[in-house]
Amino acid sequence: MNTPSNAIVVAVSADGADAALTFAVNEARRSQRPLHLVHVLPIKAGEAYAGVYGGMLDTAKGTLDEAQKRAEELAGNDVPVTAELIDNGWVVDDLVRHLKGASVLVLQHRAKSKVRRIFTGSIAQSVAGRSLVPVVSVPEGWERTEVAGDERRWLRARLAAGSYARLRLVAWTDTKSNLVNFLPVVEPRPPVLNGVEVFYRFVSPSERPERCLAYNDAEWADRTAALAWPGPGFLPFAGAFAAGLRNSHELRLLILEYMP
Repeated sequence: MNTPSNAIVVAVSADGADAALTFAVNEARRSQRPLHLVHVLPIKAGEAYAGVYGGMLDTAKGTLDEAQKRAEELAGNDVPVTAELIDNGWVVDDLVRHLKGASVLVLQHRAKSKVRRIFTGSIAQSVAGRSLVPVVSVPEGWERTEVAGDERRWLRARLAAGSYARLRLVAWTDTKSNLVNFLPVVEPRPPVLNGVEVFYRFVSPSERPERCLAYNDAEWADRTAALAWPGPGFLPFAGAFAAGLRNSHELRLLILEYMP
């Protein structure tokens, strides 16, 4: 199934995506764009027992159906909602591939500990590093809250520097001694945002590739193990092609073609 043109794509996780769906539906209604839900089952059919795979597939279908039902309840008749199940793919690769023609990807940020996030990684960061469209990560459990009579989806920010007061120096001159005196005055003030700056830095973890196939001298070879980190690596071109390059002194132009 092709992603609808200019759609807002929502990555549906087995852990739930209610916060992401709420944000995506509101954004789709505001911008008059369709909503497309994608759920990836990261397991190959040939790599699992038939009974286990069948059970996981049924669970994945139930997860997607529940998310689609929830999205349609939130959207009503304002936003068209479509859904797609990918039952034999890789999460990051398939999400990036399904962003062709989309306008934005919405994911739900799961509340994981720092230690667990180090070992399991972040899907949002991995997708954002390869995506050609904006990626929005919505915090899990981001619900509407009333603050001082104003009901919105608030984010709590911590004051990292500075204080709630301003120090002023009041000076006066003594008429008898002509000395200038200074008196420190502390003025309590609530914090005020003068501006908001957003920075992003992506550091790719040291991971082995999911699959590496090399096409050389009219033959395909699996080089996945050679690229394990740390690993020995491999020569991209060998055999007759490499020998031809070494022995040719008339070569002026070399064209290398990448075939995905």
